[in-house]
Amino acid sequence: TDLSATLRVISKAVSNAREGGGPQLVVANALRLSGHGEHDDASYVPEELRNSPVGRDCMEVAEQQLLSTGLITDAELLEWKKEAAEEVQAAVAQAQKEPAPDPFADDWAVYASTEIAPV
Repeated sequence: TDLSATLRVISKAVSNAREGGGPQLVVANALRLSGHGEHDDASYVPEELRNSPVGRDCMEVAEQQLLSTGLITDAELLEWKKEAAEEVQAAVAQAQKEPAPDPFADDWAVYASTEIAPV
C-alpha cells in the first residue's frame, strides 16, 4: 500500500534484470478485501485493520498518494481512468467478436498441449 516503496522495489528488480542479474521476483502481500465466499462478510477482520492503508483498496490508496504528493492532478487521474475504461471496453468488444473455441477440434486443448514432451 506504499506506492513509493513498491515503485522503488520494482525499479530495482527491473534494473537488476537489465544489468544481467537474471530473473527477478517481487513478492507483495495484500489483505483479502472480502470474505472467502459470498456467504462470508469478513466481519472477523478488525475494523481498525480494514480502515488502515493495508486493509483498504490498494488502487484507492495509490490514487490518494499520487494526488497528495502532487505527482498527478485530479484531471490527469480522471483521464487515466477514462483511457483505462476505453481500453477494457475495446478488449471486451474484440473478444466478443472472436469465434468461440471449438472443443471438438483436433488442435484444441484447454490447459496445455495435448503433446507430451519426451523427458
